[in-house]
Amino acid sequence: MIILSADDDRQNLYLIEAVGRSQGHTVISVRNGAEALEQIERQLPDLVISDILMPVMDGFQLCHELKSHERTRNIPFIFYTATYTSKQDEYLALSLGAARFFVKPVDPESFVTLIDEVMAEARSGKTAAASAEPRDVITYLKAYTQSLVRKLDRKIEQAEAARQDLQRMLAERDAEIARRIQAEEERSRLEAQFLQAQKLESLGRLAGGVAHDFNNLLTVINGYSDLALRQLDPHDPLRTSLNAIQTAGLRAADLTRQLLAFSRKQIAEPARLDLNALIGEMRPMLQRLMGEDVEVVTQLAPELGLIMADPGSLHQVLMNLAVNARDAMPRGGRFLIETANVELDAAGTAELPELKPGAYVRLIVGDNGIGMSEETRQRIFDPFFTTKSAGEGTGLGLSTVYGIVRQAGGAIVVKSDLGQGATFLIHLPAITDCQETCSPDAAPSAAQRGTETILVVEDQEDLRRLAALALNSSGYRTLEAGNGGEALLAVEGHNGPIDLMLTDVVMPGMTGKELVERLKQLRPEMKVLYMSGYSGDEMIRRGLLEAGDVHIAKPFSPDSLSGKVREILGPAKVATTVLVVDDEVGVREYFRQVLVDAGYQVLLAGDGEEAMTIAKSQPVQAVLMDLVMPGQEGLETIQALRQQVPGARVIAVSGGFGGQFLGVARMLGADATMSKPVSPDELLSKLAGVLAPKTA
Repeated sequence: MIILSADDDRQNLYLIEAVGRSQGHTVISVRNGAEALEQIERQLPDLVISDILMPVMDGFQLCHELKSHERTRNIPFIFYTATYTSKQDEYLALSLGAARFFVKPVDPESFVTLIDEVMAEARSGKTAAASAEPRDVITYLKAYTQSLVRKLDRKIEQAEAARQDLQRMLAERDAEIARRIQAEEERSRLEAQFLQAQKLESLGRLAGGVAHDFNNLLTVINGYSDLALRQLDPHDPLRTSLNAIQTAGLRAADLTRQLLAFSRKQIAEPARLDLNALIGEMRPMLQRLMGEDVEVVTQLAPELGLIMADPGSLHQVLMNLAVNARDAMPRGGRFLIETANVELDAAGTAELPELKPGAYVRLIVGDNGIGMSEETRQRIFDPFFTTKSAGEGTGLGLSTVYGIVRQAGGAIVVKSDLGQGATFLIHLPAITDCQETCSPDAAPSAAQRGTETILVVEDQEDLRRLAALALNSSGYRTLEAGNGGEALLAVEGHNGPIDLMLTDVVMPGMTGKELVERLKQLRPEMKVLYMSGYSGDEMIRRGLLEAGDVHIAKPFSPDSLSGKVREILGPAKVATTVLVVDDEVGVREYFRQVLVDAGYQVLLAGDGEEAMTIAKSQPVQAVLMDLVMPGQEGLETIQALRQQVPGARVIAVSGGFGGQFLGVARMLGADATMSKPVSPDELLSKLAGVLAPKTA
């Protein structure tokens, strides 16, 4: 069937085309009545669907023309309108011989039904014909014309009003030459910001490369200082010097991590942090930065609460605020850093809408410099905004401070007036459940030690020797290779098992990934740990690693290396494997550490889909399953485990929604449940309970 559709709105034409073609009809679209008549002269359609208000010739005229000629009188005609919707309009349309009159919009299903009804009537000989007397038709056509004139008059009035508004706007714009000048200055400023952003991008790439190479050096410096400290007597005078070297190395590692963050937007690594200790460590550096003509004053609250924040990021906050204060005191002055424990109630958070009532650590950083105006204070945290001369500032220092504080869950405000200095008030959420249980000089635990054979592949000799020495000190046997070729020869020449290969990712001649592919045939059982100065995500993005490859970032300590190796190889004595499934990295790492220290082999998954892949590819005796995760959630994964890995014991863990999902998890097959937060004793006790043999 051929349908002729006439409408000056392309969207309506498309709707009719889609509906008609979906039913197997041919649809020909035109934009007005005149085009419709021309098309009908060439080919008679089976049905005409027409709008009323169209240019050149409207729908009423088109219908009148078709019903006035013998050749086209019996073609069914449907009006489809959004403008003429009155009963009088409908009566006129039907009087002219239209089969149907309906108002836009109409859903596609109703449209199809309507077409089928009209065509069924046409096939039965019930095609509508003009029913009014000629005089009546002329009367209605006159009425229609008058209505059209009124509608056009309103359109003309609207157009005239719009023309007057436009003319007024143009007159105002022409009269305000200063505004055009300001717009040109704004455009120039944006161009300068764009060029500055390009320079920063280039700097970021350079910084990333420098940080990557520097991380290799820091791995050696920090690693050997750590090993040396373990071998010294607690009262040996050399410990002071080595501790200073190690502290400087750790600080350098924080700085390189910030360089990598600058170049790649690396995710921060929050940790429990004593802000007083950080300030005390930075004070000599801040004094040198401020200069001899600035007095650095610290007023630190005793027993200050701990915060959860990235140490390197907080270091950057203080440095950026210090630089800002120094520039505001060209003739010297006083720089104040103050800390305090505060409890904010509803009234206290009224000026800090980002925060909720609760315990906070307040950091105040102030100066008695030149201060700032209200206009400057309103824009102080805007990216690229700076009061310095061109080329003297990026405009990113304080915007970076704002971003770091917000990322840590805090808030920052500034108070300042011209000539009155500036004070930045930062509130960071306090945590009160932290107890120090670790010793910085602790030797590797028994859970980290082993006797397996490990192949170390690294092109930098000093770093390769450090890694081998660290592993040897934890009881492992090592083979060494400086590149891929040497590694292949070492594997071919070694008769015993090689349990794991620790390899650099980027090496001359052959990458770590290429080496692994070559060795799969020779040692299919050998496990692999990659190491690099870049993050695992960056390596995946560059195609040097794949999702699921295990990676340790440089610089690493001997303890972290031996712990990672032990984690991959599994417990030396206990064969029980526990799969930890949680989308929060911190929770996964907490569970992993508790379980590894207890002698379990631990596998990690960030969501249910990844967990199922792991559980189906290797034996898993128990699964710790978080219930609320993005993607495949815990409840769905528990059902899948029960069907595909029925032997695994499942412990459902949740801290959301008041634990209401834990009961559902039990119904779906979980062997036990735990509510977050989970203590180490509770975790180990619950795990031992589900793994214990069941009695009849």
